[in-house]
Amino acid sequence: HPRSRIIQSTRCCTKLTNPASVRLRSLTLSLGCGPETKGTEYMKKEQEKEIVDGSTEFRFDESTHRYYMGDKQMTGVTTILGVLAKPALIQWAANQAIEHIEKNSKPGFTDSQEACYLATITDLEFARKAHAQKRDKSADIGTAAHAWIEQWINASMIGGEYPKSKPELALMTGNFMQWVAEKRPKFIASEKVVYSVEHWFAGTLDFIVEVDGKTYLGDIKTGNGIYQEMWFQVAG
Repeated sequence: HPRSRIIQSTRCCTKLTNPASVRLRSLTLSLGCGPETKGTEYMKKEQEKEIVDGSTEFRFDESTHRYYMGDKQMTGVTTILGVLAKPALIQWAANQAIEHIEKNSKPGFTDSQEACYLATITDLEFARKAHAQKRDKSADIGTAAHAWIEQWINASMIGGEYPKSKPELALMTGNFMQWVAEKRPKFIASEKVVYSVEHWFAGTLDFIVEVDGKTYLGDIKTGNGIYQEMWFQVAG
């Protein structure tokens, strides 16, 4: 859009001088680990980073992951997408409870000699929270993978130390490096905070990249698949 622009950061030597000529396409990378506009402005993600645009001030608070225009909070893209039904997650959560009972409860038989599990009240309480524990563990690994990839992209763009290999991230980072080797991407930006005053929402994109002469907005996913809401996310 003619009003869109990328604001140059002190940590990023990339500047988009003619945004009207650039067409962004969406690119979502699923690296496989656990269960996952018009009038837009861009800025580098930093703690309490502030910029001034005319009489309005946009601010991103990384500690709370909230976005503000002046003293008014803007809605995050992820928050908006939270209203969507995710039936796959409901089934996944139920499966986690069953798996917990199968692994931690004693097998037995009913009066009719049908095989069953002898689950205690404690077993059931832990089973109720099994999906949350698995989700949080996967989220920690996903966050670490994102940080590793962000460091690698920044090193490829502006120099610096490349991240060291980590066994616990080998699957995800290995898939990312395989994609890099196959597509030979030219990274333009990493971890950019974006916002729309017209639609009053904001978010943080993972990277902007050029592949085969086409410019893409990229998003890293560390889950096992690509789901419909992920396309809505990169569209926002």
